[in-house]
Amino acid sequence: MQWIREKRGDKVPFFITVLKEIVENIIKAKLEKTQLFLVDIVFQRNKIEIYIDGDAGVSLEDCAVLNRHLHNELEKMDIDAGKYIVEISSPGLDRNIREPRGFKKNVGRNMRVKNKQNRFYTGKMTFAGPEGIILQSKKNEIIKYSEIEEAKAVI
Repeated sequence: MQWIREKRGDKVPFFITVLKEIVENIIKAKLEKTQLFLVDIVFQRNKIEIYIDGDAGVSLEDCAVLNRHLHNELEKMDIDAGKYIVEISSPGLDRNIREPRGFKKNVGRNMRVKNKQNRFYTGKMTFAGPEGIILQSKKNEIIKYSEIEEAKAVI
């Protein structure tokens, strides 16, 4: 069996990496031109967790429709999705925000952002634009998306 190394240093079978790419392409194609967007896909042994979000939130029906679509598309490709438990849900506040759309959705919320130099910023996000965000604390901090290592809403 061929193995590859992911960012975290974990070794994962090559077919899992390929399957993740296939699932990601199916999901992104289905969500294109909708108010929904893909946040993350996590593979764990026999479980696939897919997190989606939307400019106006995510409904249970959105998740169910996407789940059926994914299973149908995998079946067409002769990939047995029955081997995996597939969970599709909204990400929740504890998930890392990665996409500009995710930042835009959280404007007005308190955020904690860690940059690539391990410096932490905490404050109210007042703006999310095409290049980065503005966090307001004692002063306005302008942080480019390319410098963000981790960003989470603070409850």
